[in-house]
Amino acid sequence: MRMPDGSGERPVVDSEQALVAHLRTLMQLQKWPEAKTVARELAQRYPQNAHYRALLALARGHEASLANEPKRAREEWRRAITLDPKLEAARAALSSRAARQSWVERLFKR
Repeated sequence: MRMPDGSGERPVVDSEQALVAHLRTLMQLQKWPEAKTVARELAQRYPQNAHYRALLALARGHEASLANEPKRAREEWRRAITLDPKLEAARAALSSRAARQSWVERLFKR
């Protein structure tokens, strides 16, 4: 981690391990917009790592769920599972009450 030029600014995380640790903390705190930003950075820096892309989809799913967009949330969590079938957090999110379609959604599904 290094400090950017100027005072009072946030530190710049520049190692993979530090980014992963930061992402883990953000996810534990359920700070999904911030987690999405860090996961996106990891996915861009290490595009060969499907796990990082899965974590990005997981964060986007939680963000969608908080925005009351259950369909988009389910799509993102399914994407996360496709990218990393061992990602239990995505499976848990998908089976959570927030991910389930309401009976009204099922009734009017086309």
